[in-house]
Amino acid sequence: MTNTTNPAKERRSAPSPTSSEDDNISFAHLAPTTPPELSTPILRAAPIDIPGAHARRTSQLAHESIFQNTAPSRLDSHYYLPRLPPRPLDTTKITYSLLAGVLAAIAPISRPVTPEAPEDPIEDLLYRTPPKFRAPFCGVMSVLLTTAGYDHTIRFWEALSGICSRTIQHPDSQVNRLCITPDKKYLAVAGHHNVKLFDAKSSNPNPLMTFEGHTGNVTGVAFHCEGKWMVTSSEDCSIKVWDVRSGSLQRDYRHDFPVNDVVIHPNQAELISGDRGGMVRVWDLGESKCIHQLEPEEDSSVTSVSVATDGSLLCAGSKKGNVYIWRMVQTEEKASMVPIATFQAHMDYLNRVLLSPDVKHLATCSADHTAKVWNLDPDYPPAKAAIKAHKEKQEKEKQAGSAENQNEAASADAKSVGNDLLRIFDPNRHLLRLTDTPPREETAQQTFAAQPDGPPIDPVNHTLFLETTLAGHQRWVWDCAFSADSAYLVTVSSDHYARLWELSTGTIIRQYSGHHRGAVCVALNDYSEPR
Repeated sequence: MTNTTNPAKERRSAPSPTSSEDDNISFAHLAPTTPPELSTPILRAAPIDIPGAHARRTSQLAHESIFQNTAPSRLDSHYYLPRLPPRPLDTTKITYSLLAGVLAAIAPISRPVTPEAPEDPIEDLLYRTPPKFRAPFCGVMSVLLTTAGYDHTIRFWEALSGICSRTIQHPDSQVNRLCITPDKKYLAVAGHHNVKLFDAKSSNPNPLMTFEGHTGNVTGVAFHCEGKWMVTSSEDCSIKVWDVRSGSLQRDYRHDFPVNDVVIHPNQAELISGDRGGMVRVWDLGESKCIHQLEPEEDSSVTSVSVATDGSLLCAGSKKGNVYIWRMVQTEEKASMVPIATFQAHMDYLNRVLLSPDVKHLATCSADHTAKVWNLDPDYPPAKAAIKAHKEKQEKEKQAGSAENQNEAASADAKSVGNDLLRIFDPNRHLLRLTDTPPREETAQQTFAAQPDGPPIDPVNHTLFLETTLAGHQRWVWDCAFSADSAYLVTVSSDHYARLWELSTGTIIRQYSGHHRGAVCVALNDYSEPR
């Protein structure tokens, strides 16, 4: 029998951290380049025509034309780029790129001053960030892989060799979560009461900045796509938004229960959080309020949330091992959350749900010592074959004319993919329900229907199609991270190890050994070009 314990007991509380000598280090080097008379960023609440915007876009297009053949991930077998034959020098492209760079550099100088604009860096960033998701662009850089946990250390790994290249001590507390900025320059380390920001490229063991304000364990951390602001969640029932450039607190949202996780929607204008009371909430940063409140399961803690890179799907996991999936539909008038699937992924506590960058896979980590990878692709060949075979079986049973077979077929129809009602039950035969209600209104039950354009559902097990079960860890699997090409997954466990898995075969290709106690969080950034 699997020995399971309450994760609250497994997470050891730590003493309140003391202030670091580096708390007041300036972040001026992260601020936008502006002349002295415009040293304070100009803030806006409404769109304004900014001179130089075309120049910045021109520079971006020039960069894309140069790096258009760069591989998206360096964790695949083509680690070394092949030697290419020399090509004639294109002076037109070079001149074009240099001119675009000059125009982009002088653009801030010509930016008009608006004294009446509100002093809110988040609103300014919301205005200046395009609604379409822009994945991190880092150029051709090395893979950055870090792990941490209960031994009070943060370890940097050479992903391909498995060698630990750097260790940072974190004496204040255990480390709960890690997050790398999109440009790979900084690493955020979430511990007890605070978040520390480290230089990911230097050997400096001291944090560049410490974000103080939480009064409990920090459970989640995520960065704006340009790394200019950061969001954190905590067991103190709060979600906080920080200006990374100044270290100042910009937003403070409250839950009724401890918050277990928070993510940023790809539109960079919404936050999604899950709490111990069983609520998933969507926060609008522009209006600074909760716009959706979802209760996937009564009295069951939401342990993890994940949003698709294209903003199409939202996933949540509960402590009972259940997974819930919504389609996020945006119209001109409002955004709606349409429930499209729910199933039991694990029989034990579920620690993490994570959608892959290509939105074709869903990874789940559990106290049952495994991680599982589920398929979300409607064109997944095994899924199409299984659904076709199931429908053919139903047709044969109907043609036989047996009343018993007809009843069984009707029951199976209600659980298969299509427009019919999809009923999912827990082991006690209780119907799992999902709700989508505005805050502070009476909760109403929502009909759960299978969507023809949704992920394929296994007609036998009534789950997503299971691609592989990663069974190699000896204790709880806490966290995971996909590679940029969605072909690899890194997992960390209480057995002290991190492992790199090849998902096509389900095999371990690297094991990272060095932690002396449980490893509970991992961060991976191997992006080498914009997507």
